[in-house]
Amino acid sequence: MSKTEVQILLSIQLKSELSERKTAEARICEVYGKEFSRKIELKSHLLTHTKKPLTCEYCEKGFVYPKSLKLHLLNHTKEEPHYCEQCGKKFSRANDFKRYSFIHENKKPHVCEVCNKAFALKANLKSHFRIHTNEKPHACEICGKAFSQINNYKRHLNVHNNQKPHVCQLCSKAFSFKESLKKHLRTHTQEKPMYVKFVIKHFR
Repeated sequence: MSKTEVQILLSIQLKSELSERKTAEARICEVYGKEFSRKIELKSHLLTHTKKPLTCEYCEKGFVYPKSLKLHLLNHTKEEPHYCEQCGKKFSRANDFKRYSFIHENKKPHVCEVCNKAFALKANLKSHFRIHTNEKPHACEICGKAFSQINNYKRHLNVHNNQKPHVCQLCSKAFSFKESLKKHLRTHTQEKPMYVKFVIKHFR
């Protein structure tokens, strides 16, 4: 290959790279720096930074797309059009209902890459994974104690708020934690765990 041919090929390659770079830059949001695979996706995204013509009649929050407004309105109307025929649980959103259906179908598509434990819901896998990473994103603003699971964090707040939602149906004594109620019930049942389960199941 001659020197001239090499120069021509290099010139073509350089022009191609510049063209690709300009094309990529044309698909990047200048606000967030996010790149999109197609210009139409960028155009659709840019609408979120501009005026939002659709407004919620309840809270005046603005939306670009009718579908987004429709989903948002469910928070106010409390409509639950999606109904599980097996257990009767209702859902506002189709995606939530679809994910929940995995539980009855015993589908567990979300697998932990560390221990191979499988979960029906992606949120449960995310929560479980914190066991391996020791991540504790839920910190108490009062005492600083941190938790990996949000449910444990909420239960902990009962201590500071002096809330005792778990009430003994036999003597009306109240507790912050369900485990404390279970332990207390044994004082009525003389260490009969099966009876404790019966009381909690039928009087919770």
